[in-house]
Amino acid sequence: MDAAALWDWAQEYRPYLKEVASRILRNRCPGKVDASDIVEEALTAVLQNLPQFRGDTLAEWQAYVTKAVHYKALKKLRDLRREKRDFTREEPLACGNGDMIPLAASAPSPSSEVSRREQAARVLAAMDRLQPEYRQALLLFMEGCGHAQVAQIMNLSEDASKKLRERALKKLREEMGEGP
Repeated sequence: MDAAALWDWAQEYRPYLKEVASRILRNRCPGKVDASDIVEEALTAVLQNLPQFRGDTLAEWQAYVTKAVHYKALKKLRDLRREKRDFTREEPLACGNGDMIPLAASAPSPSSEVSRREQAARVLAAMDRLQPEYRQALLLFMEGCGHAQVAQIMNLSEDASKKLRERALKKLREEMGEGP
């Protein structure tokens, strides 16, 4: 595979890769490491070791790069743990709605994983193109905040929060090419 083409693809996929790293690092090492740094390290390592990549398709490349980011984020956590940081006092990784992320779940098929990753990358890329106010509101809702919480955080009324969410979702759909 052409290294330049793969690098270009990885740049478009960067928002998703950053989210992968962020989910692993979230609340576990605040201020110690940034998800963007993890993505950069993983992409650099992947390109340096490109001859070791045995896949033939873009989907295999996508899975390979995602695993590299996942590995780098976990490695960073282990390295910080070795620095004697007490991780036992920190909360485990949770979903936006407060549910704990299961450690052992039934594994989805590789094609459904690729599809899910592609969709997540498209959503994140579209969100990056939104106005900051829309992006902030959507991120808060995705993290499980209700209208009252979003209104308080963004200094709005609850009705304004509801309307902001509607406008932001409409604009996100437009950005993703799904119409108004």
